[in-house]
Amino acid sequence: MAQDTSRGISFALKTSGDPAALTNSVRGVIAQVDRELPVFDVETMDQLTQKSLFSRRSPVVLSLSFGVIALFLSAIGIFCLASDRPTRCSEAVLSERFGSKPAGSAFATESSGWLSIL
Repeated sequence: MAQDTSRGISFALKTSGDPAALTNSVRGVIAQVDRELPVFDVETMDQLTQKSLFSRRSPVVLSLSFGVIALFLSAIGIFCLASDRPTRCSEAVLSERFGSKPAGSAFATESSGWLSIL
């Protein structure tokens, strides 16, 4: 018959000092009661809180990242619309304005605004 190891005992201690410093003392007291009783997965309340909030924070950070990217792309779009020549706002113009040279670009702008392959 296999042992059922899913059951366990958990307890919490309140301390005014460093909770990690009490770990060895608690292990010693439990060992005095029963030497065969294993003590494992000892964590502070801060560590438990961080672990429980990780699954909630990950989607928030991901959504925030997408929001920042969307804000940056919309700012570029508004900049192009507000510029003096909105018909020239293409890949080549954006690369010129942000410091790279459009000579290696596969596209060039025509006066009508259509893109053609070089």
